[in-house]
Amino acid sequence: MPLFLVILSALTHFGEGVMIKKSGAKEPNGGFIFMSLVSLASMLFFLLSYIITDAEKGDFTPEVIPYALLAGFLYCTASLFNYLAIGCGPFAITTLIVSYSIVLISGYGIAWLGESASPLTYAAFVGIAISLFLVRTEPQATDESSEKTEAPRLSLKWLIYVVLATLLSALFSIVIREQQIAFGGSVDNECMIISLGFSALLLLAFGIVQSRKNSLSILKSTAPYALGAGMANGATNLLSLITNTMMAISISSPTRSVVKTAITFAYSYFILKERFLPRQLFGVVIGVVSTVLLNIA
Repeated sequence: MPLFLVILSALTHFGEGVMIKKSGAKEPNGGFIFMSLVSLASMLFFLLSYIITDAEKGDFTPEVIPYALLAGFLYCTASLFNYLAIGCGPFAITTLIVSYSIVLISGYGIAWLGESASPLTYAAFVGIAISLFLVRTEPQATDESSEKTEAPRLSLKWLIYVVLATLLSALFSIVIREQQIAFGGSVDNECMIISLGFSALLLLAFGIVQSRKNSLSILKSTAPYALGAGMANGATNLLSLITNTMMAISISSPTRSVVKTAITFAYSYFILKERFLPRQLFGVVIGVVSTVLLNIA
């Protein structure tokens, strides 16, 4: 059952990425407002879960609020930078690199929570570093007599976005896990409702300031995609909360990454028609193998 839930959460996370990509193509300047709607839809998902499934509604304590507000800030900034990175870079490689937040999450589980590690664990970390090096994009020439074939360059702007999205995504997962430990998982729904609501308010405020007169138009054009992405995001976060209590976070995160990477690259190749250099595909294989090593170590 835990493995099934991890795979399911990888599928819902992939679905969120697809909705983000589609919205960015339709409304490239609506990032703040789009992500505010995603946060709102995800919050409503947890609110519904709270109403239907949370029998102990009197467990709420104000002490969870600092965790929730910090998680909300990390969530909104990670979501925004992920949106920007997907918008100005290849979907598959961006998603792969952001998924390497598992290294930070696994390191947290090993160093802070005392989860077990073996030589395979550290070999996997090295493999992921090699994978990151190989998936970089740069011009590639065939020979002197033929035309040069260039892979699209990844800009410094993209690199900054994807690094920030990766770091902030890992920190969000860590804060949520710390909250679960502090309160024994008794206020998970309440924490997520507050954090996602706070994220939605922050992003909407920035979006209105940025877009001004175009805000309503952006709301209308991105709302369907945001609803889909928000529901997928809510499902991903809920499944992650459940699996965190059923298996080590240093195992569940790599497993989720393997499934998501395989699905994402298949979608990018066959549907989005993104093309990759042999070196990049080899880097993806190394990354997948490395995450498997993290899973079995």
